[in-house]
Amino acid sequence: MNWTAIIGMASTFALLLPVCLVLIYRLYTNRSLQALLLYYLLTAAYNLMVQDILPASTNIKIIFGTVNNYLDAPLMLLFLLFFCVEKWKIKAIYITLAAFVAYELVIALVFGFSKEANVYILGPGIIVVLLFSTVLFVRQIKRTIVMGKGLGKTLMLTSVVFSYGCFGLIYLFHYIQRTRNIGDIFLLYFISSFISSVLMAMGVALVRQHLRDLREIKLARRELQVFFNNPVAMKRKPTHIP
Repeated sequence: MNWTAIIGMASTFALLLPVCLVLIYRLYTNRSLQALLLYYLLTAAYNLMVQDILPASTNIKIIFGTVNNYLDAPLMLLFLLFFCVEKWKIKAIYITLAAFVAYELVIALVFGFSKEANVYILGPGIIVVLLFSTVLFVRQIKRTIVMGKGLGKTLMLTSVVFSYGCFGLIYLFHYIQRTRNIGDIFLLYFISSFISSVLMAMGVALVRQHLRDLREIKLARRELQVFFNNPVAMKRKPTHIP
């Protein structure tokens, strides 16, 4: 077994770390983290196919890899909603998501699930995700430095920016320069996947408490709303304390 195969195995197991944490901490009720969960499951499955750990024909690998690429940017954009507070940012991501899905439908009609489709899907997808994640990362790291909060979210965004920066290099080498060193391309992909997955797992572990606090606040608000909207509770006289 060579180094590429060893690092490939390590990266595949690392991809499953965020999946396990989301499931263990029961964070899958959050829609953004549902998108993250699916993203990592699909990527891990494709890694297993590429390394021939999960038996699949060449045609199945091509189709599954292309489907994975079609879902890549949409799933990541849905995940990035997790870091949006301002309504205009949420609206911007939804508009971009709708436009990108429409673009992908056109590519699917023209190229289907062939290798050629990857060239037209991955490039714009990487640019869109890298743009949004970088903007959110700059805002989040400022908040972490100034207020000392949100380290988990900062690590999660660091993971996205790092991984998609590496994906941009891989796209440049593989699809633009058409390098013949496929082994080096896979090595870069596996190393970047390993590092970004570990960062994401650390971020998910840290952000769990934040999500738990938000649930408690929402529950307290609902209880207060029910109490103050209850006519019986409103009419009830306070107990006299001598």
